[in-house]
Amino acid sequence: MLKKSYLNIAIIVFGSAAYAQSSAIKFNPKAIALNNKAVNLSTTYWNDQKGLTAVIGILDSALIIDPHYTIAYSNKIYFLGHLKKYEEALAVVKKEEQLKLPVNYKFYIAKGEIYYNLKDKVKAKENYQIALHLAKKSYKKIPSAVNLENYAYAKLLTSNLNAANTLIDKEIYHYKDSLSAKKEINRFRKDILPTLTTVHY
Repeated sequence: MLKKSYLNIAIIVFGSAAYAQSSAIKFNPKAIALNNKAVNLSTTYWNDQKGLTAVIGILDSALIIDPHYTIAYSNKIYFLGHLKKYEEALAVVKKEEQLKLPVNYKFYIAKGEIYYNLKDKVKAKENYQIALHLAKKSYKKIPSAVNLENYAYAKLLTSNLNAANTLIDKEIYHYKDSLSAKKEINRFRKDILPTLTTVHY
């Protein structure tokens, strides 16, 4: 098992590990409200299995209202992973795939982590490689500091810490005119990236 899971340390890269969402998005407003309630409650019940299970129940209610609400699925996968209910988390992943919902690199990182914890390193690696491809694509489209950090993390998962740092070294020149972005990237490289354990194949 990963010593430190990216999805399980509420890392700054994603803003937060669980996703709240503005009611301005196109999904059902009632489902959004339930999702946001679940996210808020999760901080209270993070170390309470019974409480966090109840939080997952709130997400289930959101998904009954809006079965295509991708963020609620992502949060459910995240919380099930924290509870080490990997088979249940994998069932949610497969449900998303059956519905052909739009997914991004975060989905494949989560899916890879589930397979890794289920001791299926082959499928874990397959999903990490897809995540790397999509993270690179996102970064090339929008070369933000956050996207570079996520790209570097995907590189770490598929290779090692040196490869992730080499990637940052190669790309950080884009931020020479943005001191705040450069500072954030260097903070990520120094304080966060080394704490993340690479997966060995």
